Amino acid sequence: MTAAEPRGREPGTTAATDAGRGARRRELTYAVLLCVAGAGLALWASTRTWAVELTARPTPLPPVRDARTGAGLLPWLPALALVGLAGGGAVLATRGRARRLLGG
Repeated sequence: MTAAEPRGREPGTTAATDAGRGARRRELTYAVLLCVAGAGLALWASTRTWAVELTARPTPLPPVRDARTGAGLLPWLPALALVGLAGGGAVLATRGRARRLLGG
């Protein structure tokens, strides 16, 4: 380390490369957070009531109310949410070409 290089920086790096690393880390953080947020939103939406069916019955009886959740109407939605959540973790666990493949 020479006297011209500030402390805390690796030898041979410049401020521009440090700024580039920071920008890439910020982009990765945003991508993972958005992936996890989207998966959480899909998982939450699958538990909510999406439709209510009322079935008429004879006069003295009230109509039958049947609530349908997102998972009942779209059975693949909770699985898709879990795949999205796993994708967020996989982005953190990979580098280079594997990360680009996961992003695609």
